[in-house]
Amino acid sequence: MKLTLKYSDRYQLWHDLLHANTNRLFAPTEQMFGPGEEVSVEVTLDVPNLRLVVQGTVIGCRQQSRRFLPGVYLYISEQELRKCRQILGLRTSGLEFRLGRRAIRVHLATGIKVRTRRQEFELSTINISESGLLARGTHDLHAGEQVDLSLAIGPQHIDLEADVAWVSTQQELAGLHFINVSPEAANALREQIGAVIEACHASGKKPEPILVADDDPDVLCLIRTALSKHGYDVFKATNGEEALQILRDLRPCLVLLDILMPRIDGVEVYHAMTQDAELAGIPVIFISALDGPKLHKIAEETGVADFLLKPLHLAELLDIVSYYLRHSRYRS
Repeated sequence: MKLTLKYSDRYQLWHDLLHANTNRLFAPTEQMFGPGEEVSVEVTLDVPNLRLVVQGTVIGCRQQSRRFLPGVYLYISEQELRKCRQILGLRTSGLEFRLGRRAIRVHLATGIKVRTRRQEFELSTINISESGLLARGTHDLHAGEQVDLSLAIGPQHIDLEADVAWVSTQQELAGLHFINVSPEAANALREQIGAVIEACHASGKKPEPILVADDDPDVLCLIRTALSKHGYDVFKATNGEEALQILRDLRPCLVLLDILMPRIDGVEVYHAMTQDAELAGIPVIFISALDGPKLHKIAEETGVADFLLKPLHLAELLDIVSYYLRHSRYRS
């Protein structure tokens, strides 16, 4: 069976293929398939003489609903992804498709100079590890391209190369993975990250970033405004796909997660978190307009920490956020 997907540019295609640094692709279709069936997806782009066919294995189906289009979730092998990168003219080395990361990340705000084939500009880091960083400010970055970095940590300027793993233009965030790191640069990174960790322990301060994922902009604005006024560092996501991207690079201390979101719903996001060694211990609170008994049942079955009903009450919101940040054993 062959499905057809249409994209206007190669970077958006690669973004969807990576799907937040995993190897799954969603293909809208009314025809349902059984798990394990092989499906070929023909991708059409507005590029002359370019034909791309991707082979995938069905790992799940989504039925038509009021909010979601029907379709199938396809697993794309690394061999197929490598073929896509070559045809699309992106780096052929590929990114690692990992569930859990082992490199320690530290929250650090510092300047970073970025050079691409098109221009040079500056970004600021949110956190950094020996394997990559999360940056604020996207400019003209595209997922899949390679960039050169000059990173300022303490007294040092460390020169690095990186792959752009993902970009959220709306949130002005980008995840970058270091590649071809020299021994000198690796030692400098390790030394400076260790210094940041020591300074954090000495001061007793622990940053508490919170991720809020909801497709309702009014709810996002309400929660961010309320929590920011009380000193929390709040990051937003407007859908499940974006939430997974930010989750893996931000590693927040708490997640407020809407259940009904486009593309990937809140339950799927939570299930993905439980399969990631770094994310499994983060408290998750469902927020939803579902009726109380139904929301309680979903929360109980999935195993999240708690839930809040919409419309939200600020006092209850602040109380539950404070409680789980105080009692959680998870810390950055």
